[in-house]
Amino acid sequence: VGDGSCLADSACEGVEESHIGSGSCKAVSSCEGMEDGATVGDGSCNALDACLFIDDANVGNNSCNGNEACLSVLGSIGQGSCNSPFACRGARGEIGSNSCSKEGICAGSRGAVGNGSCTSGLSACVDAEGDIGDKSCLGGSGACLELKGDVGTNSCRDGTRACQQAKSSIGNDACKDGDFACFEAIGTIGNGSCHGYKACHYVSRNIENFECIGPCSCCEK
Repeated sequence: VGDGSCLADSACEGVEESHIGSGSCKAVSSCEGMEDGATVGDGSCNALDACLFIDDANVGNNSCNGNEACLSVLGSIGQGSCNSPFACRGARGEIGSNSCSKEGICAGSRGAVGNGSCTSGLSACVDAEGDIGDKSCLGGSGACLELKGDVGTNSCRDGTRACQQAKSSIGNDACKDGDFACFEAIGTIGNGSCHGYKACHYVSRNIENFECIGPCSCCEK
């Protein structure tokens, strides 16, 4: 065990001592219930019930430092993630590095969250069902709220509710630069498409690559 680790009741219970980093597991029930073979990085699991009951997963450095953050997550947590209260609570996929860093964000998400994603905006990735790529779902409230499909890299960002309740997959560098860019889009969205305010708002057809550039360019409502 690293210096100053495992100072709280039930903290890191179930994790081998040799797999716990320095300055970790200082709060009651943090990282409790993790399985043998799991690792906890430096400066992690220092808030009440953080990382509680994570199954068959690892926790990176400086992560899980918000109350009930990552509680019952079914995947590994990258470094610098889940450091706000209730962040990633009940998430079902792996959480990348420097992700899910706002209170309540990523709660109930069912897919994996990439590096640097879901870090801003109220409810940005709450109850999202698809996998989210790197640097996506940023910059606006509800960016990927209740999303049904997968999201590529650098997408669903820079606008309020950019991909909220979108029903199909979204490519790379898509649905950005405007509020409601792909709000409740039904069809699939190609790479580099749907840029601007309501660009693909409620769109029902599939969108090809590099299509629908500009405000309401393909919107159906």
